[in-house]
Amino acid sequence: MIAGYYVNNVYLVNSDTVLIRLHHSEKPDIRIVLSTIKGVWITKYELPKKSSGIATKLRKEIHRAKIKNIKNPSGERIAIIEFGETPNIRRVILEFFGGGNIIVTDEDGIIRTHLRSLRVKHRTIRIGQKYISPPQRGLDVKSIEIEDILKIKESDLEVSRWFGRNLALSKKYVEEVMDRSEIDSKIKGSELHDDDISVIFKNLKKVVDMVLIGDVEPTVVYNNDEPIDAAPFKLKSYQDSVSKVFKTFLDALDEVHAYEIRGEMNKESLEPLNRKIDEITKSIEKQSRIEKEYRQNSVSLREYAEKIQEKARMIPKTPENITKILLELGASSAMIMKGRLKVAVHGISLKTESNQSLMKIASLIFIEAKNLERKVESITKAQAKLENNLDSLKDKLNGKIIESESKDLQVRIEKMWYERYRWFKTSEGLLAIGGRDASTNTIILGRHTEDNDLVFHADLHGSPFFILKGKEPSKNSIKEVAQAVVLYSRAWKDGFSSASAYWIHPVQVKRNAPSGMYLPKGSFLIQGTKNQIKDLKIECAVGLVFQNGYWIVVSGPPEAIMFNSAAFVVFTPDKGKISDTAKKIKSALIDLLIEEADIIKKIPVDDFIRALPSGAGRITQRKRVQ
Repeated sequence: MIAGYYVNNVYLVNSDTVLIRLHHSEKPDIRIVLSTIKGVWITKYELPKKSSGIATKLRKEIHRAKIKNIKNPSGERIAIIEFGETPNIRRVILEFFGGGNIIVTDEDGIIRTHLRSLRVKHRTIRIGQKYISPPQRGLDVKSIEIEDILKIKESDLEVSRWFGRNLALSKKYVEEVMDRSEIDSKIKGSELHDDDISVIFKNLKKVVDMVLIGDVEPTVVYNNDEPIDAAPFKLKSYQDSVSKVFKTFLDALDEVHAYEIRGEMNKESLEPLNRKIDEITKSIEKQSRIEKEYRQNSVSLREYAEKIQEKARMIPKTPENITKILLELGASSAMIMKGRLKVAVHGISLKTESNQSLMKIASLIFIEAKNLERKVESITKAQAKLENNLDSLKDKLNGKIIESESKDLQVRIEKMWYERYRWFKTSEGLLAIGGRDASTNTIILGRHTEDNDLVFHADLHGSPFFILKGKEPSKNSIKEVAQAVVLYSRAWKDGFSSASAYWIHPVQVKRNAPSGMYLPKGSFLIQGTKNQIKDLKIECAVGLVFQNGYWIVVSGPPEAIMFNSAAFVVFTPDKGKISDTAKKIKSALIDLLIEEADIIKKIPVDDFIRALPSGAGRITQRKRVQ
């Protein structure tokens, strides 16, 4: 399945997960997900992508390298993916234990980069160090014998825990073995009989065989419509749960893991809002404590001031022992230093002249109480504002949660290999593909041209090479491809109304110049007779074709496009911006296919720009066909 694919790009999905996009010259792209938590699988879903972290390091090591194989060493908790050829072999090693790791080594096993460094007793993960595999976790279930598990009788551990420690087998499969054996997994190993162990061993072999086969009956288990687990066969522990059978175990894994990743990314995207809500909540709580403290202190100060006033009425003159009186009335401290009276009441300190009357001191305390009350008012207003902000943020968070939960995972569109070039199907259904530049011209002529194809070109600046696939094409098909050659040349931008092109056989195209001649990069030498086709009208059509479950923007000669499209627009060269032309064409097609308007609106304008010739145009015709 992966033979012939090479690494086109590497992206970061999250801190422990990367996505590798694999490209093939004649097959749809494949996307492999590498997760130190979940494993390795091929995904059909559009996952969030970033270019940073370990993805950048991986891209540097394996970009453009062909993928060779993926293997899981027997009994190991690792997966190894090999890329490239000698002497540039790279092995990407995924470790699924101890927090997980992604490590890249060369053909000699020397570490070139890694996700996490490590230094433990038995090995070191550092750049430049030799990679050493982790110690084997337990018995290799692929080659286990009954004698290996008879040792369980010597243990006082629960059976499930003993298997978890001694077998390289995940917990759910251990539980499946016990369910099939109809033996309580909590029974101690020392309590098992030989017959019990024979039954366990028999079911262990069955479960392991089904796991190794992989596609016995690939199943996904759901809880409240959410996929929660996948297995290569139906597990007895899930027999009462809602489940669905998939075509392959990889498809089942993709269903579960992609859903989990989406949930993780949604949670991550909500983190800034949650953090802000948490900050505001803590601010409100803090201000509430301060407000309560100020209110209590204000009341206490007033009560204390009233006591002083009452005492002052009884002692009209300023007493000599004023500090003693203030202490008796409830001050926590009162002293005179350097002619200044300092009084502390409920943690609030006041200073005044030492010769002040009791009434004056009471007045000062009343003023401090009023200050606290004004602060309470300010805090109350600030709290109201914070609470309004908090309510708004919570509403925003709830809206985002509802929006994220309502969005389905987007299935990645698997485009046909020829969709990366210019392409269309002629009015008789033959495939024509053309280059977009010198590089793709070379690829088309070198990789995709067969002996029975026809090759098209024009003696015009910027003319692409097109090939028409299929035996004995009609004159109409030949004319349509010849027209494509001229309309995608500089003739469009220069405002030509017509031009000529020619077709030849593949054997007439030479990539190497004769001795004494020089061919620029991307150029070809044409030998023999050129079959000229003259007076080809410079006009283009853009249509929408429903193919492989999605709408595709296709452009080319009007006769071909109108024959194969659900709706199309014809236009001729004109002045202006190519982006404006693309927007007008998209709008016209939306109006023509009103039932599909919501879907067509989601097609990027760039897809229309990519389909157009080298300049702007004026629409001359629009029509719905189907």
